Amino acid sequence: MTTSPTKATKGAVTPEELGYLVGGPGRATETAIAGLLDAGRIRISRQGVITVIGGHWNPTPLQAQVMSGHHGHLSTVAKAVAFSPAADALREHLVGRGLVNRTRGGKLNTLLWTVAIITVGVGFVIGANDMVPLIATAAGLVVLAQFFRPRKPLTAAGRRIVRKAVPRGRVEAVAVHGLRGRINRRPVAAFFELPEDVVRQLPTRSTKKKSNDDGGSSCGSGCGSSSCSSGGSSCGGGSSCGGGGCGGGGGD
Repeated sequence: MTTSPTKATKGAVTPEELGYLVGGPGRATETAIAGLLDAGRIRISRQGVITVIGGHWNPTPLQAQVMSGHHGHLSTVAKAVAFSPAADALREHLVGRGLVNRTRGGKLNTLLWTVAIITVGVGFVIGANDMVPLIATAAGLVVLAQFFRPRKPLTAAGRRIVRKAVPRGRVEAVAVHGLRGRINRRPVAAFFELPEDVVRQLPTRSTKKKSNDDGGSSCGSGCGSSSCSSGGSSCGGGSSCGGGGCGGGGGD
């Protein structure tokens, strides 16, 4: 079963969108690469070099970025695409869908706290007579810092999607677990016949879903029966993986 880029129906997400929700732009990029491999649009040599295969194809923006880096090494292309305008556009799309929070207040929050602490320190140096307005100023800065404190990466809706994610194909297996991940001890990269030494050069990141408040979920007992996990899985040949339900338990 090949996976061509399609628009998500209302309430659903594409594999690349799911990858972003689980692991950010790096995971979305890996998912885009997996989609191209699944559709036979690229090859990756044992040395990790990407070759684009000709033919009519309507790639997603991330896939187009991957294909533009043909003849490059997998790790180099993956890093470049993860920081590309296409990755930024995907994030904005997910913000628009209410699945990812818009980043706010990280540096400003730190600045406000720093100024508040300095203000109180100056007050002690100047003397008690001038403490009241300085403490009031510091308190105001602390209140602002709380207002501008960083948000969680995902909204409640985004976290809910990640918690319920179940890979139904080898591309979705990459979205959920990453090319560096494993399903019941079997490397996800093996579904695409990618050498582990090549995949290990991808940017390091946790490849397992975590049970926490920012999205993601643990891989429960259902993984033991997943068709992706057996030695005889047809994932490497393009058939669907996962019917056993990896990633549906638990809580990024």
